[in-house]
Amino acid sequence: MHELSEAALDTPSAALFFAMLAESRRPLIYAGGGVINGNAASALTEFATTFGVPVVTTLMGIGALDTTHALSLRMLGMHGAAFANYAVDDCDFLIAVGARFDDRVAGVPAKFAGNARHIAHLDVDRAEVNKVKRAHWSHVGLLAGALRTLTAHGRQIKFQARLQRLDGRGRRAEARLCHELRPRESADPAVLRHRGAQTATRAVKPSSPPASGSTRCGRHSTATSPHQGCG
Repeated sequence: MHELSEAALDTPSAALFFAMLAESRRPLIYAGGGVINGNAASALTEFATTFGVPVVTTLMGIGALDTTHALSLRMLGMHGAAFANYAVDDCDFLIAVGARFDDRVAGVPAKFAGNARHIAHLDVDRAEVNKVKRAHWSHVGLLAGALRTLTAHGRQIKFQARLQRLDGRGRRAEARLCHELRPRESADPAVLRHRGAQTATRAVKPSSPPASGSTRCGRHSTATSPHQGCG
């Protein structure tokens, strides 16, 4: 832990990161459970909102950015939202933060983020870097500190991103939004499906703190996870 805390992101590394971001028109943050475990959600949110970079998350990364935020493209992978996966396919710079490119997300690694000219990877575990996808830029250390350093560097150089609209926020993805996140409800009014159950739970007392819930493992958890945060 001491070694990680000492592994500060230096200025040349930050400059190289922003050189790649400057070349990008469709960057995308891919946030995993490491963001949650590393208490780096606020630092990631600050980075994403400062430079306008959209965010997709893994199942364990849900909450890294508020799912109702305009930059949130929700959960990716085989159980995720279609538009989140389209965004990964469309991005030209993938910024992996606390994520490990597992098979439920990357599927066929060679095709994952196939249009990305650069991949950056921030993680606390050196073994995860370059294990599945080759990173053109990487940093091993505490995530919150690294993200804050990048944000501070970008502000210092007055970085202005020139971004295009990711396919994940475009018409092709929106055409599938109703099917993907609004599944057909049961004809029986006494039966609530995944989204309906979660929406109804939050509607009971909306002024209260967010309701908590639990599911059985396997299909139950993967089917309900894309709807977390959907109002």
